[in-house]
Amino acid sequence: MKKIFPILLVFFLSASIISCSHDKNRLTVLFERVDNIGTGSLVYLKGVPVGEVLQADIFENKVAVDIKLRNKIKIPVGSKFLLHPSLLGPSNISIDPSGETIFLTAKDTINGEFVKAGILDKFISDSAKNEKIKHSLDKIGDGIKELVESVKDTGNKKGANK
Repeated sequence: MKKIFPILLVFFLSASIISCSHDKNRLTVLFERVDNIGTGSLVYLKGVPVGEVLQADIFENKVAVDIKLRNKIKIPVGSKFLLHPSLLGPSNISIDPSGETIFLTAKDTINGEFVKAGILDKFISDSAKNEKIKHSLDKIGDGIKELVESVKDTGNKKGANK
């Protein structure tokens, strides 16, 4: 029994150290909405992948997204967490770091922002503009057509009077 106790003690200490380090850099980000985000979606800092989404779930009237960052990544307090929706693949979260020298700690909860202006929004916006331009050009074309027909009619009347 005396030999088993140290082995069990080492086992439980190792297990507790591993479980503590597992949540060392885990944060929860609250969003108004998320589109196409799920387990494994990437988290970027300055364009470099530094973590991933563990899960997303409804919390009161928001969506709570749990993320895990690599162990050595430190995020300053006041940083912005931006969710970028994607139609072609999983959405991602980018972190816009603040200039603070105090850092977020494990299991902090932060408010994130859903970035509405995605690729599709710009495309739709451009489509609406293109439709207005097409409509204007059609009107100009109709006006030119009327002018040409008017000139033809005036020319035909002059030719008929000769």
